[in-house]
Amino acid sequence: ADGRSSGEASIAILSNEDFFLHYTKAQWVAFASRTDVVAPETPQHNDDSSASEDEEGEDDEDFDLQDEDASDEDASDEDRQAMLNLIMGEVLKKFRSENGRGPNTEELLEL
Repeated sequence: ADGRSSGEASIAILSNEDFFLHYTKAQWVAFASRTDVVAPETPQHNDDSSASEDEEGEDDEDFDLQDEDASDEDASDEDRQAMLNLIMGEVLKKFRSENGRGPNTEELLEL
């Protein structure tokens, strides 16, 4: 009468409390720090077509050398920015641990 055939099972929608597992923090840390599970190795692909393209594309080598200097500068800037972000993150973490709060605008500018 409700449009279901007799072979279909009814679908129950679980609440968040029923769906998610109830782990304590200690249980989660123990689970997440397991070392018995090893990630599968990714297969290495050796494409013969790319090797032949490299041999044929030797004329493009001059073009690559010109771009290499620009990409080194970009990488250098990205590295500096990443290092600054790491250092600032540590400074903010230390400030929070010492003061129990984040810095206000004036304190942030002093850092």
